[in-house]
Amino acid sequence: MPAAALVVAGGALIVAGGPVRAFTDALQRAVEADPRWVAAAALFEVLSFAGYVALLWLVAGRATPRMGVRESVQVTLGGAAATRLGRCAGRAWALAPRAARC
Repeated sequence: MPAAALVVAGGALIVAGGPVRAFTDALQRAVEADPRWVAAAALFEVLSFAGYVALLWLVAGRATPRMGVRESVQVTLGGAAATRLGRCAGRAWALAPRAARC
């Protein structure tokens, strides 16, 4: 039984070798990145989310008084998390109903 587990683990490492190697390289580049570029990227990401929140608050806030800034933040961050962490992450399920099944 332990030999079979080793064979399966070895096969998994061989199959996942490419993605694991790519992830390791990306992680190494991130660690060695210039801190000024990292700070600039973080600032622009925060500004991007602030823009989404402001737009949703302005548009949806006109339709209903229940949509305040807090709710706009929750919807924006919830949508970002759903598109990055969900089972169908990155798929345009809203545009193609068949893709929602993943």
